[in-house]
Amino acid sequence: MKTIVRKNGLGLVPELDWTSGFFDEALSAKTKSVPVNIMESATDYQIELAIPGYQKEQIDISLKKGKLVVNGESVTSKEEGVNYIKNEIVANGFSKSFVLPEDKIAEDEISASFENGILKVVIPKKEVVIPEEKKILIS
Repeated sequence: MKTIVRKNGLGLVPELDWTSGFFDEALSAKTKSVPVNIMESATDYQIELAIPGYQKEQIDISLKKGKLVVNGESVTSKEEGVNYIKNEIVANGFSKSFVLPEDKIAEDEISASFENGILKVVIPKKEVVIPEEKKILIS
């Protein structure tokens, strides 16, 4: 597999490891192509997954040992008693996982919303306390 490298403000990093270990996507056997946006602001990280056709009840999000895992159950539009000539609106489920920067996030404050086929996960950053200036006396 050819590694694609690009410049992203953090230096040159492989395309699939664009944050030097943060938000690495781990693939699983049931992974299907799910478009993902990952954004960073001064106060949080945001992950958006495009998963049209799913209902929020079919989506499971968990956090374990610094890995955020998003799973979707299989969905189909096939109705019993209907004679389909063609039925392409089928999803086999998906699984996406992201390695989070544990030391930089507030795990207890992670939230998620789902609207119009877009799952948005907001991962707040830990508040960084900058110590006040301290004078050191010379003895």
